[in-house]
Amino acid sequence: MVRPIWANVFNSALATITAAIIYLYPSPLVCNAGAFVIGFSAAGGILQLGVSVMSEFFPKSKAKVTSIYMMMGGLANFVIPLITGYLSNIGLQYIIALDFTFALLALITAIIVFIRYYRVFIIPENDVRFGERKFSTRLNTIKHRG
Repeated sequence: MVRPIWANVFNSALATITAAIIYLYPSPLVCNAGAFVIGFSAAGGILQLGVSVMSEFFPKSKAKVTSIYMMMGGLANFVIPLITGYLSNIGLQYIIALDFTFALLALITAIIVFIRYYRVFIIPENDVRFGERKFSTRLNTIKHRG
């Protein structure tokens, strides 16, 4: 079993790497396979995982957190097609570059939230989830030092 915070980092990294590969090697096969991987990693459940992690950070404001998270997604659904429509007139490679940029920003944000997660929440010593002992012990040691 894995915590949603781990899945956020993994999915963001997978989307970033895939967007970079599509940008560097834009063949039909790479684009089709890459579209599947990006759809799986960036669109397939990342929304629910993000809401889950945000709800853990703000348990008293779950409805507000979900509302803000969904509104930002709605804003992106309006703005991104406008930007990509403009970029398609210049060159399709710029759309992939934009996707890579957003994926990289998502990865950086996911890593920051990942580190913050293990500094804020106390993970039980006997937690058997993937990687819990390694990260929770190390970050709790850092937290207690200063």
